[in-house]
Amino acid sequence: MLLLASSLLVLWLHAPVGAETPYETVAAARKALGWEALLGSGAAIEVEGAARLLETDARERFVFDGRGRFLDEFDGPLAQVSGSDGTTVWARDWNGVAHPQVLGDRARSEVAALLLSGGWCAPFAPLTFAEGTGAGAGELALAFTHADGILSGTLVLDAATHLPRRARFGLDSTPTDYTFEAHVAHEGFTFPGRVVYGQHGLEQSLTVARVTRRAKVEDTLFAPRLARSGARFLPDMPPALEVKRVPSGHLLVHPLVDGQDVGWFIFDTGAGTNCLALDAAEELELEPFGAIGARGIGGTVKSPFFRAETLTLGPLELEAPILLGLDLAFLAQHFGVEVGGILGYELLSRCVAELDFSGPAIALHAPTAYTLPAGGSWETAELYARHPHVRGAFEGHEGWFKIDTGAAGDTVTLHYQVVADLELLTGRETHAAQAGGVGGNVQTRSGPLASFRLGALDFGPIEAGFSLEDTGAFSDDYVSGNVGGKLFTPYRLVFDYPDSRLGFVRR
Repeated sequence: MLLLASSLLVLWLHAPVGAETPYETVAAARKALGWEALLGSGAAIEVEGAARLLETDARERFVFDGRGRFLDEFDGPLAQVSGSDGTTVWARDWNGVAHPQVLGDRARSEVAALLLSGGWCAPFAPLTFAEGTGAGAGELALAFTHADGILSGTLVLDAATHLPRRARFGLDSTPTDYTFEAHVAHEGFTFPGRVVYGQHGLEQSLTVARVTRRAKVEDTLFAPRLARSGARFLPDMPPALEVKRVPSGHLLVHPLVDGQDVGWFIFDTGAGTNCLALDAAEELELEPFGAIGARGIGGTVKSPFFRAETLTLGPLELEAPILLGLDLAFLAQHFGVEVGGILGYELLSRCVAELDFSGPAIALHAPTAYTLPAGGSWETAELYARHPHVRGAFEGHEGWFKIDTGAAGDTVTLHYQVVADLELLTGRETHAAQAGGVGGNVQTRSGPLASFRLGALDFGPIEAGFSLEDTGAFSDDYVSGNVGGKLFTPYRLVFDYPDSRLGFVRR
């Protein structure tokens, strides 16, 4: 609160005489929405209604209280739940995989819950406000910034009622838009009758059927649900997998989907979900449903989901997996083989995976039965955007770096915002290059990086990439760069998603 009050004091001093200050606007909204009465009451608000989620129909239940805790639950083909107990923000996806939210995931979840509940106006909200732009006739605009200093947005209110009309927040390349319609008072608390929000061109919505004020809720309602489900290790199956290295350097493995061989799959820590080639889905006679914006290096591609009965890779079997459908036919010319899919976050979250690019070799182990070999070392790996990230440094600058085995031929590619903000191309001898993947290609430059460190490992001077386009996977402002497989040839890597760590074992 001291930080909020201090920042707003500057705004008050410079506000025109007679104009409503951001502080006054927020206070008026708090009263109009009913949050003044909710704060400190011990009560909670429960909202139920029909939802449209990723082009599927669902039922949504949203519960929140005056302490910043919330639970957002969807029951439908893509059942999922997220929430916060006031300390840990967490999410459990439609494949039963759960993790605490960190970095931009946490900030986006907090802001989304605050906008939906109206809690953005509460004193506990991790937001600071300033006068915003984009207001029309009869409207007020507030600019807001999350406490992390990165995520920001704009909220537009009705000037007469101080109720929200619309909002936009997020990173430049992936903004999320909200509209709030037909507010109705329920036992002293005001909530919109319909909320519409969209990202990547996909519109989602909540149409409210019931709003209930609950005098008290148990703390367990908001407790993190982090247990994983939907997978098992098969007895007597060896951990070592059949592995193929293709000319691009990518490592491919050979799973079975519903007991059938549909080709080689890329083993990719840079994949936020398990994917199935569209022609493989057709061969398996799987029916598409829903859609999501699949974000790759070149941008975002609208893609359907498929549900299989099983996906088996070595000793690990996933039950009723939901797979993202992608057109992967373009990879055959680069790999020399047809690609049936990509294995990423949902598979890696159920095991400990040893990977050796030089072997090549990959082995999967049960998390409870793995010990790091002698001489190996663990580094903390935060699972942000469903990918492992390790703290690193280059030329005196620190940041988070995504570990991406799908970028097999790369060392480090620095993200657009880092390159622009630090003027990394000024005075540096580079040559034209490009990076490609789902969504197309982005232009980069390639040149020397005087130093690079990842965790406790010093890689010294390296040849690196510098992204030139503020789009796709290299435009995330929370991440400094993308680390590919070429950098790790001296090591065996051990990915332990369940315990949020990455092991290095020198070969």
